[in-house]
Amino acid sequence: MSAAGATLSGAVTWTASVATGPPILAAGSLVGIEPGLGGGSLDVINPSNGHVRLSRSIGPVTNHFDTPAAGEGLLVVATAGSVYAIRPTIAGG
Repeated sequence: MSAAGATLSGAVTWTASVATGPPILAAGSLVGIEPGLGGGSLDVINPSNGHVRLSRSIGPVTNHFDTPAAGEGLLVVATAGSVYAIRPTIAGG
């Protein structure tokens, strides 16, 4: 990848098979939604090692581009039938 004369390269540091929706970076964690077959989950991932810090079931999610939002210390997630505002407590990971 290159832009304006700069080149980005490097080795893959880690991969994760959770939070397959577009993630956001919030409060030092990657936060994304995993759609799942029977219902979705909100997954909070340690960006330095890919370990899951928190996974919370959120039920069926919308069809496309499920992306959480963050602000005021909350993670906000819209699902197929509800909007959740979650104040996460994250330890370790």
